[in-house]
Amino acid sequence: MADLPDDATIHRNDQEIVRIWKIPDEESLSGAYYEVEFYFYENDVRFEDPEHAELYADVYWVADMFNEKETGERGIPPRVARRGQEAIVAYCIARSPSTSVEWAAAEFDVSEDTVRTYLSRVRRQAEVQREAYAEEDSVHNATGDLTE
Repeated sequence: MADLPDDATIHRNDQEIVRIWKIPDEESLSGAYYEVEFYFYENDVRFEDPEHAELYADVYWVADMFNEKETGERGIPPRVARRGQEAIVAYCIARSPSTSVEWAAAEFDVSEDTVRTYLSRVRRQAEVQREAYAEEDSVHNATGDLTE
């Protein structure tokens, strides 16, 4: 991650694997932008609002910590695509602030309620993944077992 300004604060910290930084920015409509930082690879992603940053981080957990490097040329990261339509819809909405629930419903030929259900499921599944990671990490720390 690039050097952060002194007034940057952690908005969310997921097991030291994903951090969302809130970085004040006078030019941003909201007065800040949110940068998602990853432990396993260098490809920090910037968002204008916390909701998109949080959804992106949730997709990251659900899609087995995908790497988005060079995705612009490939489209949707393969690990996201393998997770199915729920993850793809959530990724599309997170990645493009102009992508609305209405657009996603029309594009994927599902109802708006279905899109909202997809987003809810991705968020729930990400929470389960984070909790499982925390439990596994605490077991490793308690036993001194560093193997997987």
